[in-house]
Amino acid sequence: MTLRRAICATAVAAMLLSPPAMGNLIDTFGDAQDVFGAGDPLLDIDGIFVQYDERFLHFEMTFHTPISAPSAGFADGVVGLLELDTDQDTATGLPPTQNAFSPPFAMLSSGVDFVIALFTETLHPGFVDVLDPTGRIVDTVAIEYGPTSFSGSVPLASLGGDDGIVNFTTTIGTIPQPTDATDVVGVSKLVPAPPAVMLFAVAVVGVRRRRR
Repeated sequence: MTLRRAICATAVAAMLLSPPAMGNLIDTFGDAQDVFGAGDPLLDIDGIFVQYDERFLHFEMTFHTPISAPSAGFADGVVGLLELDTDQDTATGLPPTQNAFSPPFAMLSSGVDFVIALFTETLHPGFVDVLDPTGRIVDTVAIEYGPTSFSGSVPLASLGGDDGIVNFTTTIGTIPQPTDATDVVGVSKLVPAPPAVMLFAVAVVGVRRRRR
């Protein structure tokens, strides 16, 4: 086996053995609520992942139930708000939306400074608006939907130049009603750095290429 192949094999092994990044919040299975009595589908959150790097805040939400983009016009089109407390100060911003539906949702303490407004995807398919507490649009970002998840990224510059450390809450549902919300306030996490062996492998392969 050549040195290059050995290094690449080691890097791949490190990727496979490294534990996947866990979600910031794992929600209770089967806790979706028929808040307004509108019936199925009752969208049920599985996990909420909010991570940051030097430039972006990345978000992903997974579900126990099927979902779709609201612009598609199906009954399981997911709408709602992912709410961000960028200064981690309950005295600033707005209270979490879910507090208006408590019970059945938990009453949480957070000061919402920005929201990712999922329902705005109906206005421009494939994109959602990021709003400040006054409802002003500060950015419009791409969003991707899978059978049971959605994800996207917001530039930190659009969040007032925030450092990426945010508290977050969410209330989601369908057009007729909210169906699920966070049980506790979540905290974003730094995107994990790649394993050192991968960085070493990339560096060595690069050196070998330059020597040719």
